[in-house]
Order: sequence, then C-alpha cells, then structure tokens
Amino acid sequence: TGLDRDFLPSMADAIKIAAEYDIYLIFNLWTFEAFNDNQPAEWHGEHAGGHHDLALDAAKRKSLIDKAIIPMLRYQVPGTAYTIGTHPNVVAWDIINEPEWRMGDGDWSLPNSDMQRFVAEQAGAIHRNS
Repeated sequence: TGLDRDFLPSMADAIKIAAEYDIYLIFNLWTFEAFNDNQPAEWHGEHAGGHHDLALDAAKRKSLIDKAIIPMLRYQVPGTAYTIGTHPNVVAWDIINEPEWRMGDGDWSLPNSDMQRFVAEQAGAIHRNS
C-alpha cells in the first residue's frame, strides 16, 4: 500500500545528518526474518515476518517496487539537489541481509529462483532510479 507519512522524511533526515558529519550510508531494505511467516510477534515486533508472498507473487513485488522502492528513491532530500536515490552519502543498498537463511528446501524457505527474482527486480529499480 505504500510507506507511512513519516518514513521518507526520516530517511531524508538521516541522510542530511550523515552528510553533515561526512558519514556514508548503506541502507538495508529487508532481513531474512521478514520471510518467516510463522515468527511470533514477540520475537521482533508485530510487523516481523509474514512477507514470504512478496518473493512468490509478481503482482505484490511490482506493488512493492511501484509504491515503496521507487517513491523512496525519488524522494527529494530537503535543502539539497538530491533525491534519496541520488544522494552522494548513500553509497549502496543492501536489498536483503543473509538471504541464504530463507533459500532452499526448509519449512520457511523460498526456492532459489524466487529469491533471486525478488532481489533482481529491486536491484533493477534501484539502478534505474539512483
């Protein structure tokens, strides 16, 4: 459905602070735990887990990219000539940490091809908008 109203301004603020102190950022979009549909909320909060279908459903991946990833990359960092995607203090994007923890044949695993597609589609959007 998109990002809440505070998300992008908070990212832009983090980038402005990083620039002020000559710090370079690598944002991480996903953790492997996001794909655990059976993870109890008390482990990491009520929004942890439950995103297994994003890697499996092309329409949901497209919605994620169109309503979250691209708007994030194109968001203007106030007081600068840059967007989040083009700011020189954002040096890389980590799409998912330790994806191998959700790849393979386990109960909570995704087929390798689905995880590769999930990562590749976001990487493509990042490359086109940064």
